[in-house]
Amino acid sequence: MIMPAFPWLSRFPLGRYSRVPHHNHQGRPMLRKLCQECDTEISRTYTTDGFSYTCQACGETAFVEVDMEPYCPDCGERVEFCVKCSAGFFCNSCRAMISSKRIVWKKA
Repeated sequence: MIMPAFPWLSRFPLGRYSRVPHHNHQGRPMLRKLCQECDTEISRTYTTDGFSYTCQACGETAFVEVDMEPYCPDCGERVEFCVKCSAGFFCNSCRAMISSKRIVWKKA
């Protein structure tokens, strides 16, 4: 029996871009960390003890993880993770690659 080179790839549909809703390219939910106080996204900073999460707006360290979906900043349609290049997201309506820094995240 011949084993495929990448057995994990069989979990995803054939084609250029992944169509797995609410999940990233590895099949896990797209969890974003939001501040409990002001509901903005928390940024991760590197320290000598490891990682620390701090809100840039209010300085709070308490956060909640929320399942979110990526949307195009130009047309507002849902975008998909580009499995081919693994460098960003692809919008089917704009037919353009979008950097992960420009993505608009909305709650699922």
